[in-house]
Amino acid sequence: FAHGFEGSPSGSKPTYFQEQLGHQVIAPLLHAEGWTIQDQASVLLQALDEDDEVKVLVGSSMGGLAASIVSAKRPDRDIGLLLLAPAFGRISTFVEGLTAVEQNMWREQGTHPYHHHGVGETIRLPWSFIEVGAELEWTLPQHRTIIIHGREDDLVPLQNSLDVARRSPWVEAVHCPQDGHRLKESYDLMAEALERLIST
Repeated sequence: FAHGFEGSPSGSKPTYFQEQLGHQVIAPLLHAEGWTIQDQASVLLQALDEDDEVKVLVGSSMGGLAASIVSAKRPDRDIGLLLLAPAFGRISTFVEGLTAVEQNMWREQGTHPYHHHGVGETIRLPWSFIEVGAELEWTLPQHRTIIIHGREDDLVPLQNSLDVARRSPWVEAVHCPQDGHRLKESYDLMAEALERLIST
């Protein structure tokens, strides 16, 4: 399981998959090597390479993008992907809430202070977070993929997932429930999609 940018390996989704559905879940701390999407995909890739029995990569938000990047790096692995509100196209828009002056300061100083709710403190995001993200944020999956993306998502546009589904022959379904970015009302749908990927 690949958690979101401000998520954690012990979040509600991996806990649900393990405790309620009975699956064995491996959930690495994605920012262990850094904050860029490349850093986080590297952690996920290492976890995949260390376990030949992994059947499905489940990724939430930025973790969904990391899972898609890992899929592209290991096209020969026999795995499926379940992407939950994946952050396709989202990283480069991260700066939209900043003024031009703030963006320039970030570029010039190399880092930007950001209060990370997941770790409970202010971190220093490197400018490479944006640069690397812009290069990788539309990486298409290379394995059977099911996407669940809420119609009421106010963080990552549903259209981004629909665009990926249109461009990638590997996306076999996009479910669009009346739900927000966290997909709090869609756990049954996640269970059904995961079972479909495992059993076929």
